[in-house]
Amino acid sequence: MKGVLFINQLNLLNDFLSKYKVFIIIISVLLVLVAVLLFNQFKAGENASAPSDLIDETVLEDTSTHEKQTENASQKNIEIIVDIKGAVKNPNTYTMKSNDRVQQLVNKAQLRSDADLTQVNLAERLTDQKMIIIPSKNDTTSSTAHHSSQSQNKTQPINLNTAEESDLTEIPGIGPAKAQTILMYREEHGQFQSIDELKEVKGIGDKTFENLKEYFVV
Repeated sequence: MKGVLFINQLNLLNDFLSKYKVFIIIISVLLVLVAVLLFNQFKAGENASAPSDLIDETVLEDTSTHEKQTENASQKNIEIIVDIKGAVKNPNTYTMKSNDRVQQLVNKAQLRSDADLTQVNLAERLTDQKMIIIPSKNDTTSSTAHHSSQSQNKTQPINLNTAEESDLTEIPGIGPAKAQTILMYREEHGQFQSIDELKEVKGIGDKTFENLKEYFVV
C-alpha cells in the first residue's frame, strides 16, 4: 500500500514538472541573473570605496595645509605701534601692521606743505616702537640762516656723546628733526665710537657728513 502511494506521488511530481518545466527554467535563470548582478554591484562598491577614502584624505590634507599657511601669514602680519613726528599734520602714535611701509604711515599722518621727503625712505618696512621723523624744508634753511652770524665765533667742536638737542641745532645744517634723529641713534646704539659713525645716522650721507664732521668730536 505504501509503495503504491509513493509511486502515485512520484507520478504527480513528474506531471507537475512536466507541466511547469518552462516556468521553472525561466525562474531559475532569473534567479541566477539576479545573483550575478548583486555580486557585481557588491564588488564594484568595494573597489570604489578606496579611491573615495583617498580623495577624502587628500582634501583634508589640502585644507589643513591652507589653514596652516593662512595662520602663518596672519601671525607674521601682526599689529604694531609706531610714532611719527615732524612735518605732518597729525603727529601721533598709530596702530599699523608689521607688513606696512613708511608710505602708509605718512598717508595716515598727512604731510604738511613744507615736508621734505628727500631723506625719507617711503618703502621702508615699519617695526614696532619705531619713530619716524619727517623733516621740514625750513629746518636746514632756518638753521643755516640763524647761525650764519655766529659761525665765525663758534670754534669749539661739540662732543657727540654729550650733546643735547639745543647743542646740535647750533650746528649749521642741523634742524630739530635731524637733531632728534642723531639723539635717537645714540640712544639705540650707545655712544659714538668715531665721527665717521655719523654716516650711520639716517639722513646723513657722505656729502652731509663732510659738511658736519668739523663740528664734532667724540
